[in-house]
Amino acid sequence: MTWIKYCACLAYCCMSSAHALTALSDDELRQTAGQALLNITTIGTNQAGNPNTNMGFYRLGLEAQLSLNLNAKSIQLGCGGSKGTGCDIDLSNVSLTGVNPVNGEYANSDAVINNPFIEFAIRNPNSASTREIVGLRLGASSILGLLSIGTNPDDTTLADDTGINSLSGDLNVTVTNAQLTNVGVTFLGACCIIGPTTATVDTHNQRFVLNRGSSISLTGMVAEAAGLTLSNVNMNNIPLDNIHQILLAGDAAGTTAGQDAYLSLQKENVTWPTISTGTFGTTAAQTGWWISLPNVQIPDIVSDQSIRISSTSAIGGLFGGAVNINAVDLQQQPVDNCFGGLSFC
Repeated sequence: MTWIKYCACLAYCCMSSAHALTALSDDELRQTAGQALLNITTIGTNQAGNPNTNMGFYRLGLEAQLSLNLNAKSIQLGCGGSKGTGCDIDLSNVSLTGVNPVNGEYANSDAVINNPFIEFAIRNPNSASTREIVGLRLGASSILGLLSIGTNPDDTTLADDTGINSLSGDLNVTVTNAQLTNVGVTFLGACCIIGPTTATVDTHNQRFVLNRGSSISLTGMVAEAAGLTLSNVNMNNIPLDNIHQILLAGDAAGTTAGQDAYLSLQKENVTWPTISTGTFGTTAAQTGWWISLPNVQIPDIVSDQSIRISSTSAIGGLFGGAVNINAVDLQQQPVDNCFGGLSFC
């Protein structure tokens, strides 16, 4: 027993000597750099470009990368209240996964969130007697993942879709690989001297600001089919519950993370700082719950609604008139994020 105690004591002394603290001079300290796990950032009321009246911001950030795979049966935020019936954000069957499956399973795939933070908006921050919290938000410097929402039992029927019931926020949406599968050119009213054929929609970018919104319209899209260019395609009044996949990424391939996403709650309109630029955003988060997604991709939507263009209108291969498509099932399906035979996790 004495020998064991001696060995343990010797090992402790050796370890203590190897990891002993070393005093540094002021010059040596100045040449030393480090990185903290937590950091605090403050923005004063006099910050250049701050559009908010007498409002400062206090942000607590985590200098880390988080990997998440999660499911929520229902997310409802800001229901009722001064806005009346409904919710600011109302989603059902929500999954957050990685962009691609791992070993054939999205349940093995994680979204990657970089530098998450919590931030407070403070009115009268320099006055102890009158300062108040007017907003808070949760966000990250960037995120790369796939958001799946809702269900689509029959992709030929619009009415059976579930998912996004209402949404409040600003979204910068890029539509990729959209297709119109029933385009034809008629002659004297008879179908069809061209088609029916499939038109591929060019990558289309559009910004939306919604307040308890339940639908969007994609306007001014360009599509190509059989030498014919449709230069003004509009998908009108698309129910949000028909959108089942949203790629949180900076590009259509899902190789770069999307920046500056956040979820916030505020008692009045607040224009929050933009993390990536160090400036302020151009869209104020409106009263209540608000989600900001500056980089999202909606991939692989399909419209099979009949589009018929007369041969006289299509002369020269360019059709400049508006092609208006009513709401149809976009044939998106949410990904399966469950292990085994579970129907929803």
